Amino acid sequence: MGTRDRSRAPPARYIAEPTFHPTFLYELTWNLLLAATLVWLGRHRAIRPPGLFALYVAGYCAFRIVDEALRVDPAAHVLGMRWNLLLALAGTVIGLGGSPPRNAGPSGLSAGTSSRAATA
Repeated sequence: MGTRDRSRAPPARYIAEPTFHPTFLYELTWNLLLAATLVWLGRHRAIRPPGLFALYVAGYCAFRIVDEALRVDPAAHVLGMRWNLLLALAGTVIGLGGSPPRNAGPSGLSAGTSSRAATA
């Protein structure tokens, strides 16, 4: 009848895995939604570019946590976890910590806080 197309067969080390997730497609979709959300936030909320970048880092890394949980390929492990997962966790925490408070003024101080009180 015909020959089997071996170019579509999974590599031997992945034979035990029943399916593969198209993680590149998930990541593309997430990045487009994240970008659209951040553009909307930048135009409709009082979040300025440094805060938007911090939210981008947090959002991208938060999705990487989900993405790494779906992956079946080999990766370096540290403390029993994939190295990529640990970096994504750290990036999420740093991104969330890097976004300024909602009521921050141009100097980064919260509304109602004077610069004199901040330095005392």
